[in-house]
Amino acid sequence: MNYSEIHLSIVKHLVENTFKHTYKANSIEDILWDVAYNCSRLLGLEDMVIYVYDPDQNILVQKASFGEKEYESRKVTDPIIIEMGKGITGYVAESKVPEIVNDCSKDSRYVVDDKQRHSEISVPLVFEDQLIGVIDSEHSNKNYFTQHHLDIFNSISSICAVKIAEMIANTENEGLARFFNEAPFPKIRLSYDGYVINKNKIAHIALEKWGVENGKVVSPKILGLIRVALKLNKEKTIEIDIDGDTYNFTFAPIVEKKYVNVYSNNITDVKKAQLSAEKANKVKDKFLSVISHEIRTPLNAIIGSLNLLRLDSLTENQLSHLETVDFASEKLLVLLNNILDVEKIEAQEVIIDNGLFNLGKLLDNLKRTVSFESERKGNTLDFNIEKNAYNTFYGDETKIYQILFNLLSNAIKFTDTGHISLSVTSISNSEDKHRFSFQLTDTGIGISENKLKYIFKPFQQAESSISRRYGGTGLGLAISKSLVELLGGHITVSSLEGEGTTFVVYLDLQKSEPEKVKPEARLIEKKTAFNSNLLKNVNVLLVDDNRINLKIGGQFLERFGASLITAENGKMAVELFKNNQLDLILMDVHMPVCDGFEATKVIRASNSDNSNVPIIAVTADVTKENRKMGEKVGVNGFISKPFSPQSFIDTIQSVLDKCHA
Repeated sequence: MNYSEIHLSIVKHLVENTFKHTYKANSIEDILWDVAYNCSRLLGLEDMVIYVYDPDQNILVQKASFGEKEYESRKVTDPIIIEMGKGITGYVAESKVPEIVNDCSKDSRYVVDDKQRHSEISVPLVFEDQLIGVIDSEHSNKNYFTQHHLDIFNSISSICAVKIAEMIANTENEGLARFFNEAPFPKIRLSYDGYVINKNKIAHIALEKWGVENGKVVSPKILGLIRVALKLNKEKTIEIDIDGDTYNFTFAPIVEKKYVNVYSNNITDVKKAQLSAEKANKVKDKFLSVISHEIRTPLNAIIGSLNLLRLDSLTENQLSHLETVDFASEKLLVLLNNILDVEKIEAQEVIIDNGLFNLGKLLDNLKRTVSFESERKGNTLDFNIEKNAYNTFYGDETKIYQILFNLLSNAIKFTDTGHISLSVTSISNSEDKHRFSFQLTDTGIGISENKLKYIFKPFQQAESSISRRYGGTGLGLAISKSLVELLGGHITVSSLEGEGTTFVVYLDLQKSEPEKVKPEARLIEKKTAFNSNLLKNVNVLLVDDNRINLKIGGQFLERFGASLITAENGKMAVELFKNNQLDLILMDVHMPVCDGFEATKVIRASNSDNSNVPIIAVTADVTKENRKMGEKVGVNGFISKPFSPQSFIDTIQSVLDKCHA
């Protein structure tokens, strides 16, 4: 037998027939059956079996055979299944190395099927190191298969593997082509110069929008996106409205080929939902802004009147009533702040206002505020404040007060005839800051271990029965934790049910130089005298549409020695500014006729020598948006209603110092 001629004959047959679509479908099965029949015939083999690898099940499945094992052409009635690594065929599939076995009786891997055979040749079908299948033949004689057989089988294997891999790829590509062409949104491939290389059926809606001449996109905007994407090797996106729908187009660069693939999605429904959500948020923000203003305005009158009363001589009985109203008003103010802060925290719009304040005096004022309620419930209240706290620091005084008031209010609420203590300690001291711990301990009802994880969640309390018995919104602790973290600190809690709870807040406060703080600014406290010359010879214009606010604010200013002029809207304020030499303007924001920001804008744009007069916005609506607007029109500072005498005079002094520096 001339094996060289046979080898050439087989290769010629495969090339001329198998690769030239001899069979109708030219399927993989067609190729395998043709190989099995013609190779067996030309080589005079007793049989030939071809297996295809199934990667999902990791097995070999008989797909074609010819010879004694299979007499009916092109049909395998009971296909042989071989596990990877089992038998000589399974071993060759796993190793991807062809093998000849000259005496099967001496090879432990050999598996007898219909009858014992004595020699076997097995060659893997491999394309780019990926197993496709195995060609196998057995013979009744020992030492039958030679190197010639192996060479021919290797050629058959190589040709078949390439063809089968090509057909698998073509099948997948046909599916991808259908997917591409039938996609419901435009998909386009564009060259660097904007030529349309490929597109799907619906792509015309985008191309018509962009303009195409002689197969080239002419829109400068689209051409720019193509070139930027390729230059930066980075995807670029753009939203385009087409026939009433909004599409998001992504230009994905393929730099080495110098083209971009353009993918799109119809985001009309998403945009509508987004616009609806934005509209709802604006309505909500407007509602909260109005509610804030409407509640804070009368609250400002209550707290302002209380602060004025403290400057008078009162009997013990009058002081007792004053403390009752004071605690209720402070609690209402903190509750209002908590509700508004929920929205601000979610929107990441909380403003941290780091100013100078005396921590020890803040704590003293806090104790005075909560003492009455604590005593009413039969509790003892101890504040252990380290002397380092009685210094001035940079920090957000309002937020720190709100945090500690929330924690103390909770402790008082859940403790009857017990003990509550707040210990303030400097646990570290560096060149520019102190780290303080605020440890609040009570002997109240405590919290069970399995409920501790819920206490910092908004609108939740440890037990539903607690809300019914003690009241509360469930916001205080959630807000306190968020504010502590916004201030760069952290908070811990430990508790035993029936024995009490301990919260510890850790905060860093930046030190201030004592000479930067005027001694007079630290004299205004709840029960101390005031400096009636603090604003002597300072001409102040107070602008507010609420007469009660004018009265309260005016009395504060006059008690500090200021010369006062008042106006009820922005238009009146502008006229008074023109006709008076002013040193300071305190301007309400929300007013009829002309609001505070518009009036400030007019004053700053005037030709007056005093157009840079210090202006402080006094408002119940100190939002991030209002701060930006105020800074834009030239406001020098903000005072939030309701205000304490200390924060009121501190802000005024700070603004005057900066403007006259």
